[in-house]
This record gives sequence, C-alpha cells and structure tokens, in this order.
Amino acid sequence: MNRSLQLGRATVISGAPGGKNGMYTGNIEKDFEKYLVDTKLWTPWKESNHAWIQRIADLVDKAAKRTAEENAKLTEDDYRWWVELVKLQRHYGDDRDLFGEYLELKNMTSQKNGQFFTPMSICRMMSMMLQEDNLERSEPITVSDCACGSGRMMIAHALNASETDTQYRVTKYKYYNQDIDHKSFVFTTLNASLRNLWSVNVWGDTLAVKEYKAYITIPTNLGMAVWIDSEHELSKLEKSSEAVRVAS
Repeated sequence: MNRSLQLGRATVISGAPGGKNGMYTGNIEKDFEKYLVDTKLWTPWKESNHAWIQRIADLVDKAAKRTAEENAKLTEDDYRWWVELVKLQRHYGDDRDLFGEYLELKNMTSQKNGQFFTPMSICRMMSMMLQEDNLERSEPITVSDCACGSGRMMIAHALNASETDTQYRVTKYKYYNQDIDHKSFVFTTLNASLRNLWSVNVWGDTLAVKEYKAYITIPTNLGMAVWIDSEHELSKLEKSSEAVRVAS
C-alpha cells in the first residue's frame, strides 16, 4: 500500500519498487516510454515527445500550488504519474538521470543553443574534487550550478556527499540550480524531489540576471522532497500580511 505525505503544496508518495506488474526491461528508453504510456502522459502514435514534457510541467506546477485541502481530495489516479516515477527511479537508482538520459537518447537536448548534458561520470569526478572536508557548520553549505541542465551536478554531489561525509544530513547541503531551458528547470526540480534534496530551482537567464519562475524542494522523512512554487507562496504571504494589516 502506498503512503502519502501532504506538506506545503505537493503530495509525496512512497511505495514498493516495481512498475506495472513489477516488470522493467533494463532499457531506460523503453522503460521510460512505457511509464509515459501507462500513466497516460503520452500517446506516442499520435503525439510528439513535447506533449508529455508539457503535461509533466503542468502537473508539477499544479502540485506546487495546491493547498492541503485540495491535496486531500486527490484520487490515486491524480498522482499515479508520481507514484510510478518514484518506482522507476528506485529501480534504476539515484545515480541514473532518467530525464536527461532519455532526452539524450532521443536527441531532444537544445544543442542549437549549446545544451549538452555533462556525463554523470564527469559530474562525479568534479564533485569529488570539490568535496569539502567533514566540517561541522552552523550554516548550510550552498552548492550552485548556473547552467544545471537536468541537475546532474546536484545529483553527483549529493551522492558523493552521502557516501563520504560522515556528518551528512539532507539539510546540510542546499542546492541552487538555474537554467534558461524550461524543461530542464522542471526535470531538475523532479530530480531533487526524487532524491529528497533541499534545493532552489530557477528557470531564468543567468547571464542576463533574469528569473522567470522558481520551485523550492523541501526534504521529508519519507525520503522524497516536496516542491512548492516560491512566487505563489510569497504572494500568499503578502496577501496574508495585508489582511492582518487591514484587520488591525
């Protein structure tokens, strides 16, 4: 049986590994496409790959803005896409970037804009070179990637930190990721959530210092982080403060 945790604006689901009928082929391209079809995110014989990307982006945005009351009304079908994604990621392991690898296999990266995802092996090597000593700090250590792609540097650093830092805890590291590509911004958010990482993920132009949207992921005790829309939360806080000011 699946368990759900409602926190902030998103719903986190945990369940046993295994996809539909508990079967995976070991081929990321086939398994990812099966996931998309089984969860009704994509109809490959009728739609292009851009259709499922937009549907996932819409689902992520809606989840980031839901209230606890709205979450309570969701059915299993409403969050099945997330349940099955968690199972697929658990099957392949945290060191596999499902979204990024699939995009590369289908030649869907924005190469005309110079977008090439760094291989995970290189990311792991770079993060090991930059890994700090096991120092106890009162403030979180911020790890920033200004052209994050699908979040591989974050994934690699988190893996290395969890393996080598004897004082590791999820709140010790805070990841700040930014990319001008919208789909990369969405996939980085999901990659952070799937790995229970504390992160700020920004869709924006780093060089022009422009930010269009941001999601924050917050770790939970279920091993997966929830995500919230930072602008939505700020707007709600401002409205609440204004209501208090008027009432007083």
